[in-house]
Amino acid sequence: MAQSVPTVDVRTMKCPEPFKTATSHAIALRPGDSFCLRIGVEPIPLYEYLEKQGFTITPRQTPEGEFEILITAPKETQEVVGELPACMA
Repeated sequence: MAQSVPTVDVRTMKCPEPFKTATSHAIALRPGDSFCLRIGVEPIPLYEYLEKQGFTITPRQTPEGEFEILITAPKETQEVVGELPACMA
């Protein structure tokens, strides 16, 4: 990622740990802050969950087929809504 933001690498974790780690880092962000998630597969359920919470997701696939995803918190804090996907609860 071009921006200087913290990186969270979950490529060696087994499901559901990458989802839990990513969401816990996302929820801990201050409004408007970001982090880069490095993961081996495209995490569609994570995108859907975080976008419902107001986060901005900017994915980029690396030449190796992995993903670097910039996750940015909403500018204003909001209450977490909805439930975790069934496989992640």
